[in-house]
Amino acid sequence: MGHIVYAHQSGSLLAVPFDPKRIVVTGTAIPVLNDVAVSAPFLGNYVLSRSGTLVYGSGTALTESDFRTDLFFVDAEGVGERLLLPPLGFMQADARLSPDGRRLAYTSHELIVFDLEIGSTDTLFSGELGAFSPRWSPDGTRIAYSGEDWEIYATPADGASEPV
Repeated sequence: MGHIVYAHQSGSLLAVPFDPKRIVVTGTAIPVLNDVAVSAPFLGNYVLSRSGTLVYGSGTALTESDFRTDLFFVDAEGVGERLLLPPLGFMQADARLSPDGRRLAYTSHELIVFDLEIGSTDTLFSGELGAFSPRWSPDGTRIAYSGEDWEIYATPADGASEPV
């Protein structure tokens, strides 16, 4: 048994019990939190690790011109804190937790990795083509992302070499 976590256009984040073997919902959705930034119906600004760590953006604006979001870190017990990062814009509010849940890759036209344990940031890519939609490799050693040219790039998560 598990849960499906999803955002509602009202800004609520909900969890519904789900049986992956039978592919059926097995209960009623329960609210997890409110004030999740939603940039389109059901497109919430949040990421959830396999261990249950949640990072989400708060806010209510739905248009590019007035959308700004802050990121929050919430542990499995529901204790949360705002991450000390600059607010992200509409097209930049894309973040992914590393497989071990210790680092957050996010894009703000650049590809940035934030270490949740020590609070440091490393910019892994900054260039004309921008960086969007970061995705970690399963072992956490590389990050793939897309550029404005719609090409897919990959870079070592430690910034040891240039993206390819």
